[in-house]
Amino acid sequence: MRSNLIIPSIIGAWVFAFPLVFPDSYWITVFIYTGIYGLIVIGYDLLLGYCGQVSLGHNGLFAIGAYATGIVTAWFGWPPIIAMVGGVLITCLIAFIVGIPTLRLRGYYLAIATMGFAFIVESVLRTEYFGGSSGITNIPPFSFLGFTINTDRSYYYLVWGVVFLSVIICLRIGGTGLGRAMKAVHTDEDAAGCMGINVARIKIQAFLFSAALAAMAGSLYAHYSTVIAPTSFSIMISIKLLLMLYLGGAGTIYGGLIGAFILFGLPEFLGHLERLELALEGLVFILILIFLPGGIVGGVNRFLRMIRLPARGTP
Repeated sequence: MRSNLIIPSIIGAWVFAFPLVFPDSYWITVFIYTGIYGLIVIGYDLLLGYCGQVSLGHNGLFAIGAYATGIVTAWFGWPPIIAMVGGVLITCLIAFIVGIPTLRLRGYYLAIATMGFAFIVESVLRTEYFGGSSGITNIPPFSFLGFTINTDRSYYYLVWGVVFLSVIICLRIGGTGLGRAMKAVHTDEDAAGCMGINVARIKIQAFLFSAALAAMAGSLYAHYSTVIAPTSFSIMISIKLLLMLYLGGAGTIYGGLIGAFILFGLPEFLGHLERLELALEGLVFILILIFLPGGIVGGVNRFLRMIRLPARGTP
């Protein structure tokens, strides 16, 4: 419980202060993308860390949110905030349709089914109806109530404001009956069903909330990049989401943000080893699973428990 306050507070203070200390830094751009992908991981943690459902199709949900926003703003001139809401609704509708049959599967079968969905989305986006391989261009910057967010610093605070609001909401969900039901499904679906939990409904709810955050991240990505293409939403996005989640700590909500910081920051420090990026990521993944199965946050929790235990035995 202590780390639930300490770690998010440290991350929040550091994120808020960074643009003030380094206002013209290239790292602001890096951390904007870190926040966008971190937003997907937050929702993914509810689905995988809490509910235990492995999805390799979140790059497809991310793409749907981005393309929905890009099309209606660049081609039809819709206000970005309305486009974002519409993109979230469309993505949730598609996730609901896809989730009904696929979430009946378990384990590797679920992962393969969701991966198939991701390939379908990528293939559809490559058609001429969605801009083909060139994608969508001239996407306007994000605006709300007449205020246009057209600087890196202002967009940085927008993205991370959404991220921390999502963290608070997801932590709150985790402490409710819905969150406890998700954990029960994760532990044993059959036992959860015998206890009166509607397993199918819990899975769908977790999947829809995860899809909504992925779509929101896609919308933020589209308005910041101003250009989107199918290559930006490959299956490797879903693989990296898994790595971010397990690196930071599955089931902690905010742990994935730490994983996103490391995964996006490490290539910048190791720019001369760009060709070995995938190999290094794979090595990190293996080491985390072996030595820190609970992720970085799990390691911090274990360290805090070790500090407290001697104190309880002292007179």
